[in-house]
Amino acid sequence: MVTGPPCGPASVQAPPATRAPADPAALQRQLDGVVEAGTPGVVALVRTGQQTWQGASGLGNLAAKRPARAGDRFRIGSVTKSFVATVALQLVGEDKFGLDDPLARWLPGLVPNGDDITVRQLLNHTSGLYDYTDDLPEPPRPFQPRQLVAIATGHRPLFVAGKRFSYSNTNYILAGLVIERVTGQRLATQLQQRIVGPLSLGDTEFPAT
Repeated sequence: MVTGPPCGPASVQAPPATRAPADPAALQRQLDGVVEAGTPGVVALVRTGQQTWQGASGLGNLAAKRPARAGDRFRIGSVTKSFVATVALQLVGEDKFGLDDPLARWLPGLVPNGDDITVRQLLNHTSGLYDYTDDLPEPPRPFQPRQLVAIATGHRPLFVAGKRFSYSNTNYILAGLVIERVTGQRLATQLQQRIVGPLSLGDTEFPAT
């Protein structure tokens, strides 16, 4: 994975296992080139068959001017959505709630048109809800999930729920809140118990602050 701007990392395709291992010096030059192009810092891991190469370039901490390290942790951005969707579908499979339940059933009053939006529409981005990331104040600061929902619902819906597709981070903030309401536990706890722990993802965590 290659870290970049706040939008999250970009995938690096490793050579097929049948090919010779990539040249470490060439890989390092590629990382240095990403930094020279303007990215603050980059880390990468390349697997070729049974061989693994890790590298880094640039800064891992801008404030402290600390160089990036191959073992640095970084935010995986929207990959989190697949984790949240997995937990939601597990709960549906356990009959804890239904995909076609209206949002208002679990989060009454939080979204003005919550009676007309289903959990399914949150997960497949057909809710029509405005994406809060398009209206975040500057400079960036921490927000609670319900504050982010308030930013989104301060805008008119983009369309009637179910009529179109529009990628919106607001959908998965709400899906996380539904999971918390259904289970009575923090989303971070559910992700740990259902995904991170069972899969032994020792270097993965959900930031809870």
